[in-house]
This record gives sequence, C-alpha cells and structure tokens, in this order.
Amino acid sequence: MLVALALAASLSAPCRTVHGRAVQANGAPAVRIAVIGTRRVLGVVQPNESFDDLPAPLREIWGRTPGEPGPPVVGDFRVCAVAPARLGRMQKVRLIEAAHLVPQAP
Repeated sequence: MLVALALAASLSAPCRTVHGRAVQANGAPAVRIAVIGTRRVLGVVQPNESFDDLPAPLREIWGRTPGEPGPPVVGDFRVCAVAPARLGRMQKVRLIEAAHLVPQAP
C-alpha cells in the first residue's frame, strides 16, 4: 500500500495554475510572479535562462527592448515546481503557460 502511494505521488506533476502578477526584476531569478491574494512570490527559472524560453504571449507583451523591462502583467500562469516550497523563501518554478494576460501600468 505504501509503495503504491509513493509511486502515485512521484507520477503526479507538481504543476498548478496561479493567478498572479509577473514582473521583470533585477537579480536572480529575473522573472517573478506574485501570487494574487497571498504574500507568495514565485521565481521563474527557465531551462536556458533565455527570454525565448518564456511563453509566447508573455514575450509579445514584454517585447525585446534592451535595457527596458516590460510592464507588469496580470494573468493566469501554469507553473511547475523546481524546488519545494519553504516558508519565507521564494519558490523556484518553471513557467509552462500564460493566459488571460493584461499589461499593467508600471
């Protein structure tokens, strides 16, 4: 029974959809999502740490203006945990999808 529970837990992906505000920030990780309604901040870590690794809808809003961060963007973000959540720490996640995006005033 315990083996079956452990196997089921390992097969389920630690992915979820959050409603939040994505921003470009100085430091690492450069893209962060503040989950609306909480004090939680997720740090987006992409495989190649490249702008091209972000979902296309977010890239279109932020554009590629060198030296200028794009506006904050509110929307629904599909994220997968890279590291476990720890109290008082930014959780590292991969950003899989972005939908219902609305650019905000900086």
